[in-house]
Amino acid sequence: MYELPLFPLNTIMFPGMPINLHIFEERYKKMMNQCIANETPFGVVLIKSGQEAGSTAVPHSVGCAAYIDQVQPLRDGRMNMSATGKERFKIHELKHDQPYLVGVVETLEFDTTMSKDDTVKGWYLKKLVKNYVNVLSTVGNMDVSLENLSDDPVELAYLTATLLQAPFSHKQAFLEINAAPELIQTIYGACRREISILRNMLDPSVSPNQEGPFSMN
Repeated sequence: MYELPLFPLNTIMFPGMPINLHIFEERYKKMMNQCIANETPFGVVLIKSGQEAGSTAVPHSVGCAAYIDQVQPLRDGRMNMSATGKERFKIHELKHDQPYLVGVVETLEFDTTMSKDDTVKGWYLKKLVKNYVNVLSTVGNMDVSLENLSDDPVELAYLTATLLQAPFSHKQAFLEINAAPELIQTIYGACRREISILRNMLDPSVSPNQEGPFSMN
């Protein structure tokens, strides 16, 4: 186990996915400056109760370690920064002896073992996420483009989880999955359900339970 400075947010970070932050609170300025100086990560955790700014928020117990990629210094010590998620962690203890929250955490292992069938499911997921982005762009009049999608099914699953217009409670459950086959299966099902809902918004005659173009069975 090790200590990790925590940044509770009203969002969820997945391994391999980027995040952009504007740092303006004094406690987080100090935290980020220490991470930059020591070249160490910080933990992004979804808020369970409380607010992002002001009082200390209570986070969920599983989060994602974020490694700083770029920093843009601003006036008064504020900064814009980008970071990338890597390993997941579980909080065993919260410490309040710093201006910011610190967790005593352990890295969560992720089982990447996949059968041939799991790999095929990953291929279907790649097709499905492209379909989802097309439907999302139509419904929301959004210009979303995906170029050079990875062939790694786990990376695709986390990308899909990031894009899904799902409740934070669902996304937190995705983050807590510890094995690739379960993650791919769960994300595939969630994405297919979301496509059905979006298509129903476009054409109410389409049943939300209608099967999508690909089946996991």
